[in-house]
Amino acid sequence: MEDPAGHQVVVGGGSGNKLSKIALIIFGLLILVVVSEFAYLWYTQKARPKLEESGITEIPIVNNLVAETPLPEIIGAILYPEKAFVFAEHIQRIKDLGKEEFIRSAWASYSIRGNVVEAVREEKEIDGVFYGYKIKIENTNKDKTLSFRFTNQEIETAIIFSVTGDKAGQKLNFEDIKPGYFLSIKVVSDLLDSTTDSSLFLEVSSFGQ
Repeated sequence: MEDPAGHQVVVGGGSGNKLSKIALIIFGLLILVVVSEFAYLWYTQKARPKLEESGITEIPIVNNLVAETPLPEIIGAILYPEKAFVFAEHIQRIKDLGKEEFIRSAWASYSIRGNVVEAVREEKEIDGVFYGYKIKIENTNKDKTLSFRFTNQEIETAIIFSVTGDKAGQKLNFEDIKPGYFLSIKVVSDLLDSTTDSSLFLEVSSFGQ
C-alpha cells in the first residue's frame, strides 16, 4: 500500500526477506569493488601512460573545467560576477578567523572560447605589464571579438594541446594556433598556493581539418 505522501510502503517480510536483502547488499558491494578495480587498472595502464607519452601533465579538473568538450557554436551566457565576491568574502572570513587549516581546497577559474581570427606575437605594455603574444577570438555571429594577451611567463608555462582529430592529446605551441581554429582558454588559480601564478590551459580544435 501507499502512505499519505505517496511513497511505497513495504509491509511484513520475515527473517527470510531480511537475509535476502542483506545478501543483495553484500553482492552489490562486491560488484562495486570489482568495477572500481577494473577502472583503476584501465587508468593506470591505458589513460595515464598516454598522457605521459604526449608530454601533457595531469591537470586538476575543477567543475569539469579541463574536461569540457569544445563546441563549434558559441552559446550566449549571462555572467554574475557578484557570486565571485560572495565566494571571496567567505574565504576571507575564514582567514580572518585564523582557521585556514579547515579549508581542504579553494580554486578560482574561468574559461573563454571562440573562433580564432588573429594569433600574433605582439609586444605591448599595458598598465605596467609587458605582454608578448595576442590572440583575438570572435563569436559565432561574427559581430563581437575579444582579445587575450599573454605575458612572456605565461607563454612559457601555458599548457596548449589539441583536442580533436588525429592530433588529439598532442602538445602544441602558440605558433600552432591559427585563424579559423576553435580555441578554449582556461585560467585556473589555486588559492591555497601562494608560490604559483594562475595556470593557463589552451584547448585547440581545428574544425574542418
